[in-house]
Amino acid sequence: MAFCQQLELADYINIKVQEYERKGEKKISIQPELSAGTPAKKFERRFLYLILNIPEIYTSNSKEKYIEMKSYYPDTMRIANTLLKEYDSDPKLKSYFNQTLEPIIDPESSKEITFSSGELLEVASKFFYCDKVKPDTSIQAHVCVGLNGIKEANWEQDYTLLQAFCFEAIFYGIMDNKDSKIWDAFTYAKQQSSEFHRPTLSSLDQYLEDVKLDLFERMRTNETLERELLAYYEQTRETLAFSIED
Repeated sequence: MAFCQQLELADYINIKVQEYERKGEKKISIQPELSAGTPAKKFERRFLYLILNIPEIYTSNSKEKYIEMKSYYPDTMRIANTLLKEYDSDPKLKSYFNQTLEPIIDPESSKEITFSSGELLEVASKFFYCDKVKPDTSIQAHVCVGLNGIKEANWEQDYTLLQAFCFEAIFYGIMDNKDSKIWDAFTYAKQQSSEFHRPTLSSLDQYLEDVKLDLFERMRTNETLERELLAYYEQTRETLAFSIED
């Protein structure tokens, strides 16, 4: 990865700062986005996954630093420059960003990391996350960059690059591919999980946990999800820093 050791993340990332109102209270939204015209822009979702999940600035240990940065408003330039400096001084983010960028710039670069299709489904399944029981005992669930089951997984192996790919592939299916059946498969599996555990409901918390884990397992073995993830992998494999093998 010698070609990008001197890479400056500010060349690839813009920071969008906006004020909005929630329940009568003014708040500040600070959102990164990929710069137009960069080779990374076409695959923005995988980079945004890394940017929003890796940096130290977003951890509880850096809460005060993040709150202080928001206090700079309305100086949006100062906020943007401060956050970009945090990104660029974060070795973990920079490493994953570089690994993800290299095959996009150089499709002939070697792929030393290999994952199995089983690992692909294991990681992807954790994005289908149940987080609330509604009054009628139906389950609220999300597919989200931050609200998911990844942090609960406690995998020994580093799946960060695979996580970014799965996030991109799932949202490509949900948002961009009109022929995709991922959302239908997800909602049907969630319904099955809810119906299976509803008869033994004893507490809402336990019910939510049971459905959540059951849905993870159903999506891990879901043929529709597997088929579409592998199809997207074949479509983008030259741009990835890893290979997937059966």
